[in-house]
Amino acid sequence: MAVKLGMVMKLAVLALLLAAVSATARSVDLFDLLASNNPEAFQWVKQKTPNTTPCCDKCICTKSNPPQCTCKDVFYGTERCEGCNLCPCTRSYIPQCRCFDVRDYCLPKCKTTTTVSVEAAVAAEIASSN
Repeated sequence: MAVKLGMVMKLAVLALLLAAVSATARSVDLFDLLASNNPEAFQWVKQKTPNTTPCCDKCICTKSNPPQCTCKDVFYGTERCEGCNLCPCTRSYIPQCRCFDVRDYCLPKCKTTTTVSVEAAVAAEIASSN
């Protein structure tokens, strides 16, 4: 009886894991969701989001020849992912992304700070309007 109960528990855990993986496999672009629900907020976030020119404030390179450089910047929104081959993003309200591409050079420094929290800017805007 204990063997059958153990097998049932293993199958239940396996089914739960498969359901969780299949539920997270579909990615939703949160900017599109924001645009469809509240176009005014979407335009405000787009204005506060930095430009999409490839840039990096925190570039780290190896001492090999040629060097292998990666950018350690975390940016908000998916616009800067367009120039990346591998750019995972969180599933938060405003996605936080990071480009994992390896280059043999560092990108130029960003003209604007790309690590500014858009959530903090939205909260400040709401607080100032009240």
